[in-house]
Amino acid sequence: MESVSSFNVSAEIIIVGAGLAGSTLAAVLGQQGRRVILVDPRPSCPQVFKAEKLDVDQVQLLRKFGLLERLVPYSGRWNEVRLGYDGRIFKTLRVEQYGINYADMVNALRAKMPPVGRLPTGACRTHRQQRPRTARQAQRG
Repeated sequence: MESVSSFNVSAEIIIVGAGLAGSTLAAVLGQQGRRVILVDPRPSCPQVFKAEKLDVDQVQLLRKFGLLERLVPYSGRWNEVRLGYDGRIFKTLRVEQYGINYADMVNALRAKMPPVGRLPTGACRTHRQQRPRTARQAQRG
């Protein structure tokens, strides 16, 4: 497997971690014309038992940055929320909210990155830092 140093790439910004935050940031900065490299040990986000609810504020931000249309095909939309108490509905709110599987959301955002901005699978390796030894462990050698 090739190491990162063997790739001929350059960027203004390198983002390590292509989860929801890293992928969103990379997509937004890439749209602004920044040279961004998104590094993650996996080519795609694996399926996990996790979902996201996009509320009004998140929907507005994603629309502002041109990312919402990328997510809509993978999400369920609802337009109203009914508030109730004791079996009676006392208010209906008109909203624009979405529910989406976490992995689908991350992978759709990763796909928004130009290919040059994603390093090949395995280009980043995860290294575990060793835990510091306790004083007792140090005395034992």
